[in-house]
Amino acid sequence: MEKRKFKHFSFEDLVKIEFLLQNNKSIRFIAKQLNVSPSTVSREIKRNLNEYGIYEANLAIRKRQKRYYHRYYFKFVELGKYEEFSRIFALKYDKKVHGVKATYFYIVENFPNIERPSLNTVFNWIQTNKWVIVGTTDSENITKKTEKELEMACKD
Repeated sequence: MEKRKFKHFSFEDLVKIEFLLQNNKSIRFIAKQLNVSPSTVSREIKRNLNEYGIYEANLAIRKRQKRYYHRYYFKFVELGKYEEFSRIFALKYDKKVHGVKATYFYIVENFPNIERPSLNTVFNWIQTNKWVIVGTTDSENITKKTEKELEMACKD
């Protein structure tokens, strides 16, 4: 099955949508003008209406950017809420013996009353390298490989 390709509406497309809606054109007519599915236009309009129920292209762009950057915003806003979880996780976690999932579920079973994020959020925190546990970088992996190669050469 082929993966569908999609593109975001350009600012010109958003202005066309705004103009055609002001002239009381139907969603099907707008979709034909933009050569997209009517459901795509309908979804765009539904997502980006202002508080009075009117579509504005400038507001649509601002909302799109806000949604895009929002995913980075929420990750560490309420980290204070999970301080106890972070402390226990840092104490228990050992990459070689007790991995991320095992540590997470250890905390779930043994400390049911503390506030904890989802497992997916924990992995996201590790990937951002801003939490108590950080992910490995490529340079660390390269260094480890080089050390192993040197050890192998010394043994020969």
